[in-house]
Formats: sequence, C-alpha cells, structure tokens
Amino acid sequence: MGIKYSSFAASSSTYLKADEVKDEPKTFTIDSVEPAETPDGKPALQLIFVGGKKFTLNKTNGAILAGSYGDDTDTWIGRKIVVTFDPNVMYGTKRTGGIRVKALGIKVASLLAASKVTVDPTPTKVEDADFNIA
Repeated sequence: MGIKYSSFAASSSTYLKADEVKDEPKTFTIDSVEPAETPDGKPALQLIFVGGKKFTLNKTNGAILAGSYGDDTDTWIGRKIVVTFDPNVMYGTKRTGGIRVKALGIKVASLLAASKVTVDPTPTKVEDADFNIA
C-alpha cells in the first residue's frame, strides 16, 4: 500500500498556510529573507520566521513590506509582521482568499513620504509656561 495523501496533507508543514490564520491573525518575527521560486518557476522571496515557519511572498505582500520597511530586505530582519486571512485575495481570475501581511513598526519616514507631511526637526521649547498643580 502506498502513502495516503490525506496523512501527508494533514501533516504540519514548515510553510505557512492560509488556514493557519483564517480564524485569528498571528504575529511573526522575520528571521531571514531568501530567494525562492513560485510553483511556476518565477523568482520570489521567501520569509523565514523565528521558529522556522516559511512564507513565500507574492507581489502584493512583498510591496507592503518594501513600502513599510524599505527595499533592502536586510532591514526586514527582526521586524514583526501580522499575518491575516483576506477572503478577497485573487488567484488568477478567481477569488480564493489568502494571506495578507501587515507591517508593524512602520518607518516614520515612509509614512511621512506617503502623506507628504513635512516635519520641522527643531524641537519646540516651552518657555515661561505657567503650570498650576492643584
């Protein structure tokens, strides 16, 4: 008798699956980022989380992290991300649901650039303030 597919599919995998975050988002810390390939042979990036779980980034999730943590993936190491299930994720032309990432500890510079807000780096000095403590 051969190996039963059901026992293989149910086994714990090192790759993060959408079902693992379907009911509740999870927070992971990025341990490393490595080059990888998608199933159809296209280049991709793979996140390896502290604890060994792996997650291959699609373009959308990669853009979210690059926009938040910068283009250099070395700056992603040690950063925390929240992984959630999004029922609106598309695979080709079908709405299948899938994983979305949310960056934690977003760079202030990225937020400022996105909002086009300028910040005066000179600290404001409080002089002759009248503080009454009752």
